[in-house]
Amino acid sequence: MNKAECRKYAGEPLRIRANSDLLCADQIEWLTTARVRVIDHRRTLVLQVYSRAGAAQGDLLPKWTVFQQKDDYLTLERREDGTASWRTACFERLSPDWNFVSRCAFLTQSDRKCISRFFHDDTQDGFGCLTAHQKLIQEDRQKARQRKERRRINARMQSVPPVPRGLKRWLYRKIMPAYFFYDAVKGRKTVPGVCSACGREISLSGVRYNGNALCPSCGRELIMKSRGRMGKLTDQETCQVIQRTAPDEVVVRVFKATLHHADPELDLWEAARQFIRQKPGGSLEVDHYYSSFGVWKAGTRPVFSHWQYNFAADVCGYVYPGNLPDALRDTPWQYCPVTQFCGYFQEPIELRPLLTSYITQPKIEHLIKVGFCDLVSDLIYRHQTVRLDQEQNRTHRLLRVGAEDVPFLRDMHIGASGLADFQTYYSMGLKDRQALFLWQTRHDIHYIERNILPFMEVTTPHRFMRYVDGQTRRLTTRTDLGRRYQNTYDVVREYADYLDLCRKLEFPLSDSVLFPRDLQKAHDRAATQWKQELDAKMRRDFHAAMESIRLHADFELDGMVVLCPQSPEDIIQEGQALHHCVGTYVDRVAKQECVILFLRRAAEADKPFYTLEIRNRKVVQARSANNRPATPEVQRFLDQWEREVLQAA
Repeated sequence: MNKAECRKYAGEPLRIRANSDLLCADQIEWLTTARVRVIDHRRTLVLQVYSRAGAAQGDLLPKWTVFQQKDDYLTLERREDGTASWRTACFERLSPDWNFVSRCAFLTQSDRKCISRFFHDDTQDGFGCLTAHQKLIQEDRQKARQRKERRRINARMQSVPPVPRGLKRWLYRKIMPAYFFYDAVKGRKTVPGVCSACGREISLSGVRYNGNALCPSCGRELIMKSRGRMGKLTDQETCQVIQRTAPDEVVVRVFKATLHHADPELDLWEAARQFIRQKPGGSLEVDHYYSSFGVWKAGTRPVFSHWQYNFAADVCGYVYPGNLPDALRDTPWQYCPVTQFCGYFQEPIELRPLLTSYITQPKIEHLIKVGFCDLVSDLIYRHQTVRLDQEQNRTHRLLRVGAEDVPFLRDMHIGASGLADFQTYYSMGLKDRQALFLWQTRHDIHYIERNILPFMEVTTPHRFMRYVDGQTRRLTTRTDLGRRYQNTYDVVREYADYLDLCRKLEFPLSDSVLFPRDLQKAHDRAATQWKQELDAKMRRDFHAAMESIRLHADFELDGMVVLCPQSPEDIIQEGQALHHCVGTYVDRVAKQECVILFLRRAAEADKPFYTLEIRNRKVVQARSANNRPATPEVQRFLDQWEREVLQAA
């Protein structure tokens, strides 16, 4: 549609009498006129939509001008600032109001009939005829977009090579579970049967249902199944195939395999394709496609719930090694150690993060080839951060550890969190860091910043481990402690708490303090002493806070008096007597965050009546028994006390 030509017919002023009844019809919001014009040699229906309220105030220009042809439509919208913009929305979607069409009216009956004559449709109302034909155009547009998208996807799939010939055989022999099918016979030590992997007849001893054994012919691990008990047996697995589609692109094809053992033919279908391409600038582009009833669609497969497993949408699977490394030759992934990484885990993985991380994190290749596959798995799948020196080529410098630590960490199958702990030990210069890390791993000790590192500042790893092991043997066997100490981790946490108390109490960290004969008793003594010091400090702060307000609390009026608590216990007893939470405010009073005062009747000064919370010389709370608010009588007293005493001070 020629927009320049259409603009010539937009903005036609509304021709209506100033005293027209339509301008007073509140149920009508928009007035519409319709004319048939020839625009760019095509018959075009032009609808001008005016605001009734605007027309009543003298604004006679249209809000929307709709240009409707047999196979297309377009709308020119006038903004409040006078500018105009083109919209492709249909007529009923021009306004966000759900009842927009019902609030529209034609200026004359000829305008209504003009639409019916344009579409040659007398079966529907003017607006109904317009919206019906626009919906047909929308459907045609959607089908055209779908055809265009399908042609694009089909052209994208033309670069995918055929399926490798040995894929089915590899799945059947290596991936699908193997079984030993037998007929149960009582009293026989050796039972004949068939191996599902190699298809040969074998005999096994010690046969029991769902037991495990090795096939003497092919060496596969077998699951024993009695033909009379197993019923219908079906296995499903997912596999991935990497193939080269362009010099800078590979595709990861996700296949689903189903094997019904009653009919040993393997059913194989392709569920998804992931195209990974490296752009000329070095960045990566990943396109996802999934198969739906034989048609390829863009995106990932929709699922009902992300918390419920969906076999068809699962893209984790075994990686087919039959075409590697030839499939990656002359691509950016030519030296990517896919076979070594997948062979290490021997379990289903998602291949896309490995291929993308290989480009974005070049040192992954180095780490896999020297045996740190667990560390790489944490980096690419769990998004854990670890301090690596990406500029280094030597393994120990890359990992920020000593050269003698590399074989140890490889044998430990170190992960990202474990490497971070070991790097901390190395940066502290601990000589026994390997023994300490092995001990920490064996006892599953976490949060070394609190549980281990403070001890390394005052003692050696050897003395620390020896002491904790000795206390663990002592404390875990004591029955009088109940379930206080269950394992080494419990002892370490209490030991760390004890060291923290010693530093707060400013004890000299001699051997007698660092390594008490009985950790439990030493910890409890230190905790008691620290609590006493905190209580003493709290009382000093409490009395200092009370002294600052004591002079302003002496006030009596209408038989009521304001009193100061003499000790923290008074506040606690007040909360217990009135059944509210003021007892928890003692620390706030000591920190001078607020002030707690008592409101009593002068005749019963010892009986709790109201509790007051003061902040910034204002009464912010006044609560009686069971948290009841102040009565009007009490509120008048508080207002006068606040005005004459608190605000005047």
